[in-house]
Amino acid sequence: MTSTDGPSKRSVRVSADEAATHATHATHAEAGEAANVPLYPIFLKVAGKACLVVGGGNVAARKVAALVEAGARVTVVAPELGEILAEQAAAERPSWSWRARPFRDDDVAGCVVVVAATGDRTVNDSAATAARRAGVLVNVVDDPERCDFFVPAVVARGPLQIAVGTGGLAPGLAARLRERLEGEFPAAWGPGVSAVGAARRAVQSVDGLDEHARRQALHDLGSLDLGALLAEGGQARVDSAVGEVVARCTSRR
Repeated sequence: MTSTDGPSKRSVRVSADEAATHATHATHAEAGEAANVPLYPIFLKVAGKACLVVGGGNVAARKVAALVEAGARVTVVAPELGEILAEQAAAERPSWSWRARPFRDDDVAGCVVVVAATGDRTVNDSAATAARRAGVLVNVVDDPERCDFFVPAVVARGPLQIAVGTGGLAPGLAARLRERLEGEFPAAWGPGVSAVGAARRAVQSVDGLDEHARRQALHDLGSLDLGALLAEGGQARVDSAVGEVVARCTSRR
């Protein structure tokens, strides 16, 4: 006898398949919405400012390292620390502070940036909600829809920073593009950019210089082909080219 008291195995399986399909479509729709939101790219000064990282694992450790490198005052909130942060915490003077407990809403007070990196969606959602309520920018790792900002893949060459972002949709692609750019912009670009920056400051500080001549000198500095100069003769060739521009500028006083 065929029972009619409940759904058949086939109907349960179909319902599960339909649910999975719906979830996939919903995920794609959310990703599409994220991709359609225009983003305003900025480089944010966080030196000396309070930043919060919620979570203590290896992902959180990378976020802590990046914020510390930028000079931020970083606080980590987590009941336990992973291997990387635990080793740092055991150091005599770690570069960040640790609140060894679960996240609380008031942890976001006074912060300019919050990063939720716990791997627990409930905790991450709580951190994101508290941050937004306090008017604090928040990044939720691996959850673009919950992010106010995204952390790009960065090629850092001293003062030169090249950022690559995909709006949180394809971080692996951004990482590969960064690797390609690292080959195109070797470490020598850092001192080269620093030399141009020093020359700009020198030109801007010259007294009694005709403004047209000043603008022309700044334009000439900005027009230098650093890549070609570095390939031609390294930093010495860059210094020579920069010096020529400054010399032309100061001779017009």
